[in-house]
Amino acid sequence: MNQQRPPQPPQQQQRSQPQSRPAPAPAASADVSKAAPPPLASTQPTAPAPGGPVAIEPVAGADNDASLNFEWRAVELGGNRSFGCTVSSTAGNPISVKIEQLSYQKTLREDGAITIAVIPTGAAGTPGKLTARDETTGASAEFTWQWQPLGKTSGAGALASKLLKKAAPSPAKATKQSTQGARAVAKKQTGVASTAFFGQQASGRRFAFILDMSGSMAGTRWATCTRELVTSLQALSTQAQFFVVLFSSSTAEPPGQSGWMDVTADNVASVIKWVSNIHPDGGTYPAPAFKRVFSLGGKPDAVYFLTDGELYDFDASDCARLRAGESTSFLDSLAKFFSFSGRDEENTGTVINTISLDDRASGHALEAMAEESGGQYVHISSSTASGETP
Repeated sequence: MNQQRPPQPPQQQQRSQPQSRPAPAPAASADVSKAAPPPLASTQPTAPAPGGPVAIEPVAGADNDASLNFEWRAVELGGNRSFGCTVSSTAGNPISVKIEQLSYQKTLREDGAITIAVIPTGAAGTPGKLTARDETTGASAEFTWQWQPLGKTSGAGALASKLLKKAAPSPAKATKQSTQGARAVAKKQTGVASTAFFGQQASGRRFAFILDMSGSMAGTRWATCTRELVTSLQALSTQAQFFVVLFSSSTAEPPGQSGWMDVTADNVASVIKWVSNIHPDGGTYPAPAFKRVFSLGGKPDAVYFLTDGELYDFDASDCARLRAGESTSFLDSLAKFFSFSGRDEENTGTVINTISLDDRASGHALEAMAEESGGQYVHISSSTASGETP
């Protein structure tokens, strides 16, 4: 990856032909109602190093309504232990889920079921809360947690089990509710798709791929990236839409792509053909590509962001502002003010999964981007194309 800043500022433009490369330089199954999260692995308490791995054990509220079901699953995030969750209504009603963790605020609304990929990690002592609400009946339930050093037991899991056992319905009723919930989810989730990119699973309806085509991506790295893109696009169902934008010192998009593209055999084949003819060159300026994605009508459910080195003029705070619907420039902010159309949850609900390819120069920034959005960060080696923990 070029470590010396190219002399020209980035120019946002579409292109289908490569540009000349600047001078090289060095260098997260429907369960019965109120099922508790699986307990964390028990370990001997030790004195963790400052900034060491942390973990949570979500604890159920005492007055949780039995009509809301929770399926919890443990998720490893760079040595930290978090959880993901699927919340569903036994009646298949529209529901909302809100996650609160200090300044992190995320609200999602969907019919029947909502999947939270992962609760983003926080520093030891950071409290958090997940609140679910049936938008039809008003029934609600909540889980709370506090980030603790990994291995420090607090009895929270036992308390959660006790509370849930007291509130749980009879086995026969629970089985009936579980079956009804599964049927409702299957009915209501029509139109929801899923895919994976370098092992990072995501679900929703709109998927964006922001991929590095700078000069250092040439050769094996580009082949690795495009091969995975092909696999990911071909895994999408026809209910989904996708958007591909490449970045270097400028941006490039497939011919004919003016907005979200429907997943059809012709569209996927056209993008694959176009990508295979790209010759990476230029610097590493992802900001225009991110601005392009977040300016589309209808925000992405998931973004995959891949780079192989140090980023220019773009960091985790810039990414967070764009994701939250804010802007990195006065003119963009002014334009947004006059065109605002509401539904903040469409912005804050976007999950950003980040990938560093061979070079970890931007690893900390990529990890921060993923953590802030509830996504995941993974480092990939082009020689093996297998994921490694950060």
